Amino acid sequence: MLKINKGTLNVGSDADLTIFDPEKTWIVDKTKFESKGMNSPFHGMKLYGVVTDTIVNGLVRVLDGNIIEDS
Repeated sequence: MLKINKGTLNVGSDADLTIFDPEKTWIVDKTKFESKGMNSPFHGMKLYGVVTDTIVNGLVRVLDGNIIEDS
């Protein structure tokens, strides 16, 4: 529909990939948000599902749940 080079793992496509572990749990802590917004109705709740790794344009941006800063 948008005719953008996304959503495939083919040669020549953008290397955008998110690895998600649906079995991992975490406790929402609004004080640790990367956003400036500190509101969350889920603060203190245990939730399932964690993004473990993210690759954007072939560059690792999240590794083992940690944000990788530009060097």
